[in-house]
Amino acid sequence: MSLRLQLNPGDTRPKGIRGVVEITTDDETSTILNPTEGIEAVREDIFKPGYFSVYDVMRGLGDVESHWDPKLETHVVDSYNGQPNWWYSFMFGGGGRRTELPVHKMDTFPYRDNMKLVFFQMDPEKLEEIYSAFRAEVTRRNEHGLVVPDVRIDFPNSNPDVEDRIVREYRDVEVKPHNFRSDMFQDGVVTGLDIMISLSERGDIDLGLTVLNQFGKTSDGPVAVNGIWVTGIDGYTSDPKVGFLYEQGEPMFEGVGGFNFNRLHIGPDIRAGLPGYQKWSYTGKR
Repeated sequence: MSLRLQLNPGDTRPKGIRGVVEITTDDETSTILNPTEGIEAVREDIFKPGYFSVYDVMRGLGDVESHWDPKLETHVVDSYNGQPNWWYSFMFGGGGRRTELPVHKMDTFPYRDNMKLVFFQMDPEKLEEIYSAFRAEVTRRNEHGLVVPDVRIDFPNSNPDVEDRIVREYRDVEVKPHNFRSDMFQDGVVTGLDIMISLSERGDIDLGLTVLNQFGKTSDGPVAVNGIWVTGIDGYTSDPKVGFLYEQGEPMFEGVGGFNFNRLHIGPDIRAGLPGYQKWSYTGKR
């Protein structure tokens, strides 16, 4: 088993950061363009200088009251401009027609080039469900260390007459940080990509990765992705734009809501955290 890393010629980090943020309450929606000037990361344990989270963006837009919850290991927003129960949705530039609602800590979700963010008030019970996922992650890591209990990869059956897919399951995968995104994250931050690399290092899979700066086109130009994409697993290969879909998080949100919650348009290399499961599905052709 091996790990292959391909660098696309000419890939560089895009210059400048642009974006749009919407703040939605029961009464109105406010739109703010290019909201990132002068913002620094609160989570210096997570981000390198020059990078920051969507929580940092929110703090730069208004009066945010928050507290650190050690059982969740994240900042909880108590109020924004005096109003409670805030969460967010996002869309990367050209990433789709609507925003996606993540179960991902606000202060570790990176702000990206040409990103759209929507901050909105959520039902308190729904917000507590999201917090319960963070609580489960912290509890599990404290008890078992850097271990992902369940990793699955499914492929189409090589027999065209058989509809059932081939599913490979790996239990209690010990993960170590590889610092592939040392430009963005501090050393030691575990990402979704580290899970797959750890599987490859212990000989379970043959993994192919591609470093990609941009793909596709929108009215504003190519979509900046700035990421490391899984483009090969055990002989199944794909273009970075299509082929492998993945989701990760706590089982309570598995398979819920299409591209929301655990299944998101965010590369595994910038998805910090240690999930209860990670699932990959091959949708292309061998």
